[in-house]
Formats: sequence, C-alpha cells, structure tokens
Amino acid sequence: MDNKTVFVFKGILFDDKKRVLIDNRKEEILNEANGKWEVPGGKIKFGETPEEAVKREILEETGYSVNVKNIIPFSNVSVWNYPDCNQHTVVFYYECELDGNIHKEIKDKKINTYKWINTNELSKYNFLPGSIEAIEMVFNKRYGS
Repeated sequence: MDNKTVFVFKGILFDDKKRVLIDNRKEEILNEANGKWEVPGGKIKFGETPEEAVKREILEETGYSVNVKNIIPFSNVSVWNYPDCNQHTVVFYYECELDGNIHKEIKDKKINTYKWINTNELSKYNFLPGSIEAIEMVFNKRYGS
C-alpha cells in the first residue's frame, strides 16, 4: 500500500451576523470522514498558491467568492487509511472574508451540504479534527472570546 502526503488549505469565513460557514463532507470510501463537518477547503493543485487554493475550493464547495486575509497560526495533521493508500494530511487554515454578495449555486460531489452556524452551536456538529480549534481562533481574534 502506498503512503502519500497531501497539503490541504481551508478558509474560516464569518458573515455579518458572526456566523461561520461549514460544510458536510461526502467521502463514502472513508467512513471516518464521511458525513463529518468541516470548514471549506481542499487540496492545493500544482502551480497554485495556498491563497489561490482556498479561494478556488470555497467557491467550488459553497459558491461563495472570498478574499483571503491571512494564515492563522494553527495546523492539523491526520493520517487517513484509504483503501488504496495511507494519506498523511497536513491542513493549514486561512482567515477569509466574503467578496461582496457574490454567491453561485453549486453542487460539489464531495460536499453533502453547507450552512452558516453560530459558534455557540459548534458542539452540535461532528467535526473533522482541527476544525473547531481553527474556527474558535479566528472568532476570538475578530470578536473577542
């Protein structure tokens, strides 16, 4: 079985009501991730900057256009055992903001749904590792704890 390392870049995005954007992962070949919640983002493509990857992934997964502000001082590392490989996933998070009111209806094949939630609702959702910590870091930076 192959081993590979993948770099993932995700965006933490709040609206004007202090709600965070989350999505529900559709990963049928990996039970440990399937149906779990996360913040939007994904793998970087060859030649992209991390910021370009965040913008593209948020648009692809949710239809929202964003501006990437800055990387936050937090990362997460997981090992996922896919049927064909062991994947070492390194995740970095960026603080983002909406780019106006631009929104397109999009259906990403790896996303069941997405929604805006209040941070006091985080414990109601089954999140992938690192998501809650990253959300709370950005929330506390922006709005205080």
